[in-house]
Amino acid sequence: MEEMAKLIEDLLNYAEKELYLTAEGRAYARNRLLELLQVEPCNVRGDYPADMQELLERITSYAVASGIVEEENAVKFPDKLIDVVMPSQGEAVRLAQGVHRNDETADSLSFFRDLMKNSRYISPRPSIGWSVGNDIVLIPEEDRREDTGAYPLCSHCIENVGFCGLQGERSQYTRRVLPVELDGEKWYFSFEREPFFPDEFCVACGTHRSSGDGRILPRMMDFIERFPSVFCCTFPEQTEHDRFYGGKKVLPLLQRPVEKKLKEKDGIGIYVTKWDFPALRICGKDKKSVTKIAQSLAKVLRTFEGTPIYIAVSYNDGFVVDLVQAQTPSSVFAPTIGYFPFGLFVLPASTQEDVYRLIQEFTQEKMDFEKIHNDSSLSKYLETVIRLAASYGSHLSSEKAREILLFTIGDACGEEGKKNKKELDYFKKILSEVD
Repeated sequence: MEEMAKLIEDLLNYAEKELYLTAEGRAYARNRLLELLQVEPCNVRGDYPADMQELLERITSYAVASGIVEEENAVKFPDKLIDVVMPSQGEAVRLAQGVHRNDETADSLSFFRDLMKNSRYISPRPSIGWSVGNDIVLIPEEDRREDTGAYPLCSHCIENVGFCGLQGERSQYTRRVLPVELDGEKWYFSFEREPFFPDEFCVACGTHRSSGDGRILPRMMDFIERFPSVFCCTFPEQTEHDRFYGGKKVLPLLQRPVEKKLKEKDGIGIYVTKWDFPALRICGKDKKSVTKIAQSLAKVLRTFEGTPIYIAVSYNDGFVVDLVQAQTPSSVFAPTIGYFPFGLFVLPASTQEDVYRLIQEFTQEKMDFEKIHNDSSLSKYLETVIRLAASYGSHLSSEKAREILLFTIGDACGEEGKKNKKELDYFKKILSEVD
């Protein structure tokens, strides 16, 4: 019991330093942990844990061995422990709002990010990532899930905060959200648990309703006005829960310069962006004017060729709206989420295993095309494999085969935008429909 009491104190020490646990809160949290773990109070001193993962595993192992938690629920128990020692949903919001009130230059999102990282809610999974030309290609270890059910209705509903999770799912004990008012409605900001890029987040409507009411751009503009250090974006696919995404300004499109000036008037500039996909950039300091022009251009672009429009909003000495025309990629290396028009191709997690198996095939003394043709997972790559084998042969080293395959994947992703490249006259015609 003394050893377990010591581990409790270690956890409390971590919470005081990393999770804003106060002295008064420490006494309360200690009592909850003693009750949860069925440990008698003991006068021991703790240390700052050298390894939080090991600490949580030791406490969880004790709980399982003592019959406090069932083996199948052991994966949820570390989050339950941290939930006891971190700010509640209401406390987290008050702390974030206090950061901004005390220092108007401070970003409450930064506070929220640190809280979510230190509570271990944000837990990036290993992935393969590399740059090819203007693009970044990423193959995650696992695909992102979009859970639906009777309660909560989906992964983006406010009811997920603190939810224990269904059998076999991760808990949401440590999930916290930040309420924001956008276009006169309450929406909720939360960081993605397994981000594809730094500080990736989602902002979801407070009501479970489908997207498509035509007001997403004004909401994103409101959000960027309040949080200009990040960017946000939306995809054209209909979703059952209205939402948009964003994060740190790291996606390639945001770094690209403009290529041609189409129009500059009354403080608003409209430009063609130097980008693989057809893209327009609208810039200006007046939020309403930029929003109105961007909405009009997006409407014309959608109807002009029936091509989906992807929208990104950021702030750089004024509001910046990027409108990108992009068809869903048709290659065998098609992305699973709509960041690709902005330069981030997130491929299915199964591609990792496929690449590993293709590497093995290229290291063989002779390529077995029939074997690949008859393989349900690899057959879709047959044409690509035949082309590569003709150029590079077989019996390659693992390193060389991996280099060739990753370059080929990146090249296929980069070619997607070039399929629909537009000339300047095309954009002038679009603009004439708005003027």
